[in-house]
Amino acid sequence: MRQLTLLALPMALTVAGGVARADAPHAVSPGSPDRFARAGERCPTFSWSAVPQALAVHLVVFDATDETADPRLVVHVALPPAVSSWTPSLEQCLLPGRRYAWRVGAVVGEGEAVWSEPAWFEVEPPLAEVPSAWVEQLRERLSVTPPPTGATTGGSVATPRVPLPAATATAAAKTASLFSVGNGGAVTAGAVTADSFAGDGSALVNVDAVTLQGNAPSAFAPAVHLHDDRYFTQTQLATGGQATVHWQNLTGVPAGFADGIDNNTTYTAGYGLTLTGNQFSLAVADNARPGHVVTTVDNTGDVGQYASLAVGTDGFALISYYDATNGDLKVAHCNDLACTSATTTTLDSAGNVGQYTSLTIGRDGRGLISYYDVTNGNLKVAHCNDVPCTSAGIATVDSAGTVGLYTSVAVGTDGYPLISYYNGSADDLKVAHCTNVACTSADIFTLDSTNDVGRHSSLAIGYWGTGLISYYDATNGNLKVVSCGNTECSTATISTLDSTDDVGEFTSITIGGDGLGLISYYDATNGYLKVAHCNNLACTSATLSILASAGNVGRYTGITTGADGLGFVSYYDVTHSDLRVAHCSDATCTWASNNTLDSTGFVGTHTSVTVAADGLPLVAYYDATSTSLNVVHCANVFGVPYFRRR
Repeated sequence: MRQLTLLALPMALTVAGGVARADAPHAVSPGSPDRFARAGERCPTFSWSAVPQALAVHLVVFDATDETADPRLVVHVALPPAVSSWTPSLEQCLLPGRRYAWRVGAVVGEGEAVWSEPAWFEVEPPLAEVPSAWVEQLRERLSVTPPPTGATTGGSVATPRVPLPAATATAAAKTASLFSVGNGGAVTAGAVTADSFAGDGSALVNVDAVTLQGNAPSAFAPAVHLHDDRYFTQTQLATGGQATVHWQNLTGVPAGFADGIDNNTTYTAGYGLTLTGNQFSLAVADNARPGHVVTTVDNTGDVGQYASLAVGTDGFALISYYDATNGDLKVAHCNDLACTSATTTTLDSAGNVGQYTSLTIGRDGRGLISYYDVTNGNLKVAHCNDVPCTSAGIATVDSAGTVGLYTSVAVGTDGYPLISYYNGSADDLKVAHCTNVACTSADIFTLDSTNDVGRHSSLAIGYWGTGLISYYDATNGNLKVVSCGNTECSTATISTLDSTDDVGEFTSITIGGDGLGLISYYDATNGYLKVAHCNNLACTSATLSILASAGNVGRYTGITTGADGLGFVSYYDVTHSDLRVAHCSDATCTWASNNTLDSTGFVGTHTSVTVAADGLPLVAYYDATSTSLNVVHCANVFGVPYFRRR
């Protein structure tokens, strides 16, 4: 079976063509521009010359080992414009004995991007010497436009296999579509023109705090205006308000925006149109249909990877995540059940910490977060000191080698946390059973040490009182599961559930409505989203189903059991770079309805899903375009936009 630990993100994007430019970035290391240089390690640091005027930077890596085929994209990461180096995480490291080509591109204007010339390298062990003619053939397959004689090295792509986005195009279109709604809902005549509705026939309305007219009273309306019962704040609109935008005095409004009755469009929280930040969209016939609410929770730096969320005892979600800019563990406490705003806190800033977070609510009603300390190679926990987690007690649980990757935590029937994780030094699956609520100490056990096992672990506690852990067997490319033999998980039964092709990465497990385990995971061979429904409590066998197969889908899965008792899966659509969800049709999840929740930019990696206090799915995820933590509050249990019963 194929062994793959790469983050492959092929995107369908656009880029300007043209000849080489002096302002293009230059690939510094690893590799050489004219031959396969020796990299010597699986996780090399890629570095390049910075482009001062860049709006965004993209790094792509191709596997160029097979001389009979085109180079295959295996890594595509979007980075902030000021970044000039990047090191893969463990799950993104390259394979030994392979040859690679890489290049970096900078978006420098609307519809315009410049690329470096490719650099070539190979990862130990060394391969046979490569003829220079092959390098030239590969160069053509990468569609590189060679620089003219005397030009500075670097160039843009004429017909790239993996083009770069015009990062400013969307922002420019939104700016052209913005207009302000004045007090009482009166809009200045001429504020909207036909150009405002170009493209998809929609516009964005900029919502200031108290400018929209409401048709229902607000008990929290500001007291500084006359007729305060007709004004709503941004938060009120997102959670319970209603506002009306009037069209009768506007020019260039396309047919269909005015409803023909009172010539307005109404926004109601959770219905019709989605409020995002201080904007909501207006589109034809959307004024009566339920929509999802998308919120950027934190955009301070590069934040939001390794997200994990759970609903606290106050009914609001708590989200743990990684601050890549500062190398910190952060937490966001939602201020309402839809998480339209949140209070963020840095819990641990000692070194580079906070990757592979997993969050649960302890028996004391406070959050408990397991995570990886990159600096020291340790498994750590943060025990919140209060429900909003404004501070936390930090403890190192395991420091024996490089441990604590791919963590997953749940509270056992004894009231103590149980944590599954990967031992990177020995390639084993381990578990830590905490001996107190704060997990300041724990009993450590190795559950599976056969080959390279334990990546992508996910843990749930069954109603029978013991843990069930899904994980990836990297040696054989299999999905495996451990059924704990006792509360401490000092003994366990190991089973292989799926061994067809390379399967089992990005696993997530929940206990379904029928009381049996339900596992979502990625089929890397075919690019499918799959689920395994356990046939018994110990999950010694399972019923396997493909939930999504259109394109390359199924990375970064998260699974929960919805209010209707059926499985609900969040995942990343690599082909379209979208956040998607799948709602299971039955307890076994033999098939599912799939829907897109967010398609703005590169969104949907590092997903985590739970059920909010109102019974609707809540999904946290990473927005790679804005390098932010985002949350979607679904409009219904199915995750279907604009669904309504007749």
